[in-house]
Amino acid sequence: MTQIWQLSASQLVQAYNNKQLSPVEATQAIIARCESHAEPLNAISHPLYEQVLVAAKKAERRYANGQPLSPLDGVPCTIKENVATRGHNNTMGSTVAKHAPIADVSAPSAERLLAGGALLIAKTAMTDWGLAGSGASTLHGNCKNPYNQDSNTNGSSSGSAAALAVGAAPISIGTDLCGSIRNPAAWCGVVGFKQNYGSIAHTPASWGRHAGPMARSVADAKIMYKLLRGPHSADATALPIPFAEPLPTSLKGLRVGLIINAHGMPACTPAISDAVLHTAQQLTLAGAEVIDLSDRPVWSASMTTWHCYLGLTGSLAMSHFSNQERQQLPPSMLAFNEISGPTSALEASRALFNLEQAKQAMHQVSQEVDVLLSPTIPVSPFAAQLYGIDNDPTRHIEHLKYTGIFNLTGQPAISIPAAFDEAGMPIGIQLATNLYEDEKLLWIAQQVESLLGFDNTRPLQ
Repeated sequence: MTQIWQLSASQLVQAYNNKQLSPVEATQAIIARCESHAEPLNAISHPLYEQVLVAAKKAERRYANGQPLSPLDGVPCTIKENVATRGHNNTMGSTVAKHAPIADVSAPSAERLLAGGALLIAKTAMTDWGLAGSGASTLHGNCKNPYNQDSNTNGSSSGSAAALAVGAAPISIGTDLCGSIRNPAAWCGVVGFKQNYGSIAHTPASWGRHAGPMARSVADAKIMYKLLRGPHSADATALPIPFAEPLPTSLKGLRVGLIINAHGMPACTPAISDAVLHTAQQLTLAGAEVIDLSDRPVWSASMTTWHCYLGLTGSLAMSHFSNQERQQLPPSMLAFNEISGPTSALEASRALFNLEQAKQAMHQVSQEVDVLLSPTIPVSPFAAQLYGIDNDPTRHIEHLKYTGIFNLTGQPAISIPAAFDEAGMPIGIQLATNLYEDEKLLWIAQQVESLLGFDNTRPLQ
């Protein structure tokens, strides 16, 4: 028998409309799930259980009056720690920020989700300042993977992914600068959608940064996307809602660009290669044409450029810390600045110039196909306490390269769960479309999700 906390967002709303369930009942069930399953994983940074029950009663009255605010009214949600929510402090997963001031304004994505009646159960934990592909945190400890608590969730939206996987709310907002939505989604067996840059307003706005949907299904991620997208006065880079474009009606004839063991990129483990190739095979059987683009130098060349740009980001972040504060930061964060950061104005200028050239090169290759297919991450989860592969500072973003290339270009990309490796850990595959094709990507992702039939109920016990 399906339990309340196992229901999707759309199933919850249907149950509310049919008077089979109330938002208060759903919220109580999911609070219990947070306490019993998400908190022991160190996935929760700010539990908000008392406040959310007050909001749930208001949602219950709206449904009783037949006046829900949106398709997500009354749906329990979580929001990543670094997405500002009015009345809460932004502790950034770090002991350095544990006394951060209380926010008096919510970030655009949080504002829209909560204005639509979604019920904020908790803020979720992250790695320090979002500057590592890991769930380890100096403030919260190691965010543990629901499939194996000795294993890493990846990051930096670690708590959101882990909480989703164990049924502690069906939807969450994460953030993504180098795959921080998609990578933890891949290792925790859930869906992570990095929409086109600017589709969902975000603060602070800077190139490559996104706030976006995380869920247990593409359908729920799509509902979130439609509620959150559009221009906002707080973000000058936010895009208008596009005119509805005709979507594909079939996978037949779809051109799929395969990127696997790509030129200059990290090699995939055999299980992950198998999962990607199985996905390609299923698409071929459905009538798509798979074109291998793995030998194009653009992938590794673009990631080298993005690595340098991330160094600029790291340099800026590190400039705010005193020497005493730096001693409290993890080695991976220190390495982010020291290894990657340009050391002169000339190098910084060259990095920005190369960034634009790489974006153009990626754009040209992407136009050769309708969708790109790759692994989300080329390796299986490492140990929960590590900040990267072997904790080696020289490899601190090596496992993020397949996702990072699409932060560079701004293209929409999504991770969906595809299979399990030999140790029973989830494997994610990544799909990406051309610029501004969010809805096309979501449509394709739903078809692929159906083809793969991944069973994500194992942690939902």
